[in-house]
Amino acid sequence: MGPPLVPGGVLAVDAGNSKTDVALVAADGRVLGTARGGGFQPPVVGVGPAVAALAAIVQR
Repeated sequence: MGPPLVPGGVLAVDAGNSKTDVALVAADGRVLGTARGGGFQPPVVGVGPAVAALAAIVQR
């Protein structure tokens, strides 16, 4: 793992059954980017595929 892309920033994830929203927020509160994807369902698809799907949303 390398240095943070946004020092002091956070990656917010709202992962639900029907959709997943992510936002990259700077330390000063500015929203730097957002993305939306499908639901997060590890019990249905398995942990590995669910995390891979979440990673794809974050990479957008």
